[in-house]
Amino acid sequence: MAMFEYAISNETKRLLHVDDAKNGRKCNCVCPGCDDQMIAKQGKIKEHHFAHATSEKKSCYMTMLHRFFQEYFSEQEILDIPEVKLSVLGREVDIPRRKVKILNAQLEATIGSHRADVLLLTNIYPLNLKMQDSEPGSCH
Repeated sequence: MAMFEYAISNETKRLLHVDDAKNGRKCNCVCPGCDDQMIAKQGKIKEHHFAHATSEKKSCYMTMLHRFFQEYFSEQEILDIPEVKLSVLGREVDIPRRKVKILNAQLEATIGSHRADVLLLTNIYPLNLKMQDSEPGSCH
């Protein structure tokens, strides 16, 4: 099973890193995927992590990553977009690196028939961010 570094704090309703939590059941956290109670394990042998008080579901880890993705991007003020080189209809197109200012972030926003995990409204253009769940080495 996956090693959870983050769980939802019952106090703040936000993701909490295991190193910022109280040890054991005193962490007062739940799984972002199944709402099961989590236990902070901060021993000296294994890496610090959260564990489910009962059994973990397959989807829990991806749900935690999805929530982390949403919180991370919704808290940013500036986004550094790297340079991109594309070939469009046989023409080479260079899109230069740029920094955009994030004015607003909307979670689970619907744009036409598409649903964004995070819709960033910036000083240049809106950015629709979607987290893709795929196996390592696969092409989706």
